[in-house]
Amino acid sequence: YQRRVRGRKSLDSFIAGGQLDSTTKEEVPTFHPPPNRDQPFEPPDWATEVPKECFLQVWKDSTQVSSISLSNRSFWVIGRHPDMVHIRLLHESISRQQAALVHHSECTFYIIDLASAYSCYVNGRKIMPYTPRYVKEGDKIKFGESTRLYVLAFTPGNVEEVEKPTHSSKRKAPPVESADPKPNKKQKKSKYETEKVRASHLLVKHRESRNPSSWREKKITRTKEEALKLLEGYIEEIKAGKEFGEMAAQYSDCSSAKKNGDLGVFVRGQMQPSFENAAFSLKVGEMSEPVYSDSGIHVILRICLLYTSDAADDL
Repeated sequence: YQRRVRGRKSLDSFIAGGQLDSTTKEEVPTFHPPPNRDQPFEPPDWATEVPKECFLQVWKDSTQVSSISLSNRSFWVIGRHPDMVHIRLLHESISRQQAALVHHSECTFYIIDLASAYSCYVNGRKIMPYTPRYVKEGDKIKFGESTRLYVLAFTPGNVEEVEKPTHSSKRKAPPVESADPKPNKKQKKSKYETEKVRASHLLVKHRESRNPSSWREKKITRTKEEALKLLEGYIEEIKAGKEFGEMAAQYSDCSSAKKNGDLGVFVRGQMQPSFENAAFSLKVGEMSEPVYSDSGIHVILRICLLYTSDAADDL
């Protein structure tokens, strides 16, 4: 089924569901992709209230760190948006509405990826957007690039406190911690030489760029002023709630667009000076103002060094 879906041109061209689940051998419930993914999640008509309290055990580095209660509801939305989710995750790779966990019947659950930027995984396998994926007790769910695992269970596990999901935007968010690696005392090189950052960017080229061509336009003829106006419009959309990665994937003139603008990790001396200075001056999760370079005009988002340190994954 996945091979057939992969050949489709658009998610909107099919209605997910209807196939046989390989685990239960039962037909997967149907789910209709929403016409606008920015609107609050609407549960499918097959969603029913869970008959008894269940839990999502939260595991990090082989240790259970908390447990989330699942009770008195038929569905739970997971994501970053303070007003549209029940279980709020603040990792940089999490979308505003990342996924929905929906109860079907008799403690039968399905997880639905809501077309998230960095996908969802069940037992290490990526799930298709808008396609209900059956999850059973003991299954491990991973959201985006966070290293935490969420395990469906019928007991809270070995933790003292159980978290209660909420819709309230007044919920106090955990402090954002830097994900930069701690300095090594034995390291002989200076901090200036060894400091690393990871950043995403959205680039708008103009006719004065050193290479006025991109995957979007074979020959770029816009002026520098027109490029700045375009970029400022993109920045306003991001500030209004659009995902940075989605905007970069759609509008960036850099080949990194295929990675949602992610440039990976770099050290000083690898980028053009203006870009480097801007990237290194940002805090994790902070976005720059327009930055000019020989390539064009950029907006930069500093993201955490996910594989180096996972401090920000505690959010």
